[in-house]
Amino acid sequence: MDKYAQTFWTSALKIPVFIGEFHAPHVHVQKDMEDIMDSVLGKEYPFFLGVSFFEFGVSYYKQHAYNADFELRFGMFGYGDCELSVMDYWGKSYNIRNLVPRKDKFGQTIHEAVRAAFGGQSELKLKAAPCTTLHVS
Repeated sequence: MDKYAQTFWTSALKIPVFIGEFHAPHVHVQKDMEDIMDSVLGKEYPFFLGVSFFEFGVSYYKQHAYNADFELRFGMFGYGDCELSVMDYWGKSYNIRNLVPRKDKFGQTIHEAVRAAFGGQSELKLKAAPCTTLHVS
């Protein structure tokens, strides 16, 4: 950030920074996000506007990518075993499954770590729906 400030946040040039996708799965998520938020909210880097955590749900479609082991480490929530419904999307049917919280490599629930770092409500409010026997192959 110091090098960025010297080049892109001067009296002649002011280009702010926003990190659009961030998640380092190899470190403690809450500590990492708290450190980032301290930088965002502090006065040392006035150009640092914020960060968006990557990502809400696991991108299972990446499981066939060449680096699938790495790609599947991301996501606060994964799919559970319960099929809730079937959704029509542009003429194609998709199974809608429940979401289950995922944990970081240190055992902390990721959504709770992100919530704590961003200062959100401590009570998770998810509405459960009954499992169905509907299934699209």
